Amino acid sequence: MRIPRNPNSQLSLSSCLTEKKSRKRRALQDNKRAVVKSKKASLMIHVTPGESRLSMPFNELICKDFLTPSELRVIREDIDNANKRGVGAILVDEQNVKYGVMLKRWEMKKDSGNGSWNYALTCGWNDVVTANGLKQNDNISIWCFRWGGLLCFALVTPPPSSPSMAQSSSPLALCL
Repeated sequence: MRIPRNPNSQLSLSSCLTEKKSRKRRALQDNKRAVVKSKKASLMIHVTPGESRLSMPFNELICKDFLTPSELRVIREDIDNANKRGVGAILVDEQNVKYGVMLKRWEMKKDSGNGSWNYALTCGWNDVVTANGLKQNDNISIWCFRWGGLLCFALVTPPPSSPSMAQSSSPLALCL
């Protein structure tokens, strides 16, 4: 329960910093499922505007149970639907710019007749690619988290001087 701020009180820099730390702590407690969803080894970045998607093979996801039951129902109803609706989400980049995206699921059939499932971020992916200067085979991670119950993803790229993802910051800091 949040206590309303007294409108007559003076705000200081220290009280603002304390409140920001409190918000981050609450977010960390509320978003315990904020885990790495997938890494570049399993992501296919499509930078051609006509393709407009980020493909994430289901069998390579680190966390597979990130959807709520209602979101999962929408995804499952879309399986046999050519005009997939998908689930609305927000993708936040490292500049704290938020993009509306859709999460959809496709079956990727192979010549052998077997197939695998891919999740894909669509309907805003071209904007993300352009704004972040992404290129084919870039090294990125996508983190999944909840913000006020809303499905969110964070785009995390390694620092330009480091090929390692080990120095990436927490995506929670991007939304707070």
